[in-house]
Amino acid sequence: MPGPRVVNIRQRRIKKTIGEWESESGKQWPIPRGGSESEPDSPTDNEQEYQRKSYPNSSENARFRCDERDALASCLGAKIYKCNDKLYKQAHLTGVISEQPFPIPYVCRESYEVVSKSYARCFRCLGSVASTWFNFDNDTLYLRCDTFSSYRKYQSDMDTFTDDLGGGHRLMDTENLRKVKKLAILVEKRQLEEPELAAVLEAFGNVEELSLVVDHRQDVGDEDELLITEPIDYEKTQRAYQDFNPRPGDADIPVPIPFNLDTSRAEFDMTYLEGLRYEDINIFGTFPWKIPVIKPKVVLAKLFTEQLEVDKECREMMMEEIIEKWESMEKAEDKTLLREIRVDIENE
Repeated sequence: MPGPRVVNIRQRRIKKTIGEWESESGKQWPIPRGGSESEPDSPTDNEQEYQRKSYPNSSENARFRCDERDALASCLGAKIYKCNDKLYKQAHLTGVISEQPFPIPYVCRESYEVVSKSYARCFRCLGSVASTWFNFDNDTLYLRCDTFSSYRKYQSDMDTFTDDLGGGHRLMDTENLRKVKKLAILVEKRQLEEPELAAVLEAFGNVEELSLVVDHRQDVGDEDELLITEPIDYEKTQRAYQDFNPRPGDADIPVPIPFNLDTSRAEFDMTYLEGLRYEDINIFGTFPWKIPVIKPKVVLAKLFTEQLEVDKECREMMMEEIIEKWESMEKAEDKTLLREIRVDIENE
């Protein structure tokens, strides 16, 4: 069986437009928060709720729809007025893909059946089909604001990221989101604020381990395996290894150890976060969610970690050779000194 994997998912636009989906399903986009594709629209959400004059007095679901349509129209370059109820129909629905293929490629039918029992196809948006293979016990789901938001990727930020997690293009298979135990989120640009973190944890519900990724190293277009490591400064560490060139007399100089990154972007006011959790569950009646173990991490492509390991091993071998030569020199000097003492004694 494959070992633990870091599964990065990204949104992409599919062929079907929102207008086509509405015509086929007879429903309005977007699906209200907490709703499902099988539930009929509420009459109060479909009447004159999209008119600007009625916006402040409309239902929560209608306001949600209005805001999502305006945001999407803005991404399409429209001049926005409240509740643009036409332009959004031209936009395409989104799907989710992963850079991680089936855990064991090129397997026979029997092996496929064995492996597929431990993995599920999951994570889909409205109107799309789940295609990501994921093991809820071993794999870590990795989310990045620059790849998760298909329509707002050029203004990708934590604000748009958390909005999209609960917006019209959100992941719809809630039952699978609730099964995710290990989650990683890229916070390379800025810190995730407590309300934003609460929104993420509410969307998933049962996360046990949360890795806040303070740095991501991967070549553009590279689909190499990703690994989660301790928060080391890759560039400084690699430079230290490459600059380490001890001389024969430097037997007591240690091989450089990895440099640590600033992890302040992964720090939170846990009392504040616990208060938000209490309000969500006991006042607003949201789905119960828990606060996981939160740690700062770094995500590196496998090639990067292998290169660091090679650089480290090369420098350790250099030091071993220098130490061996130094010890040999000391032994040789001891023997020479001993012979000189014997000669002096004999001469006396």
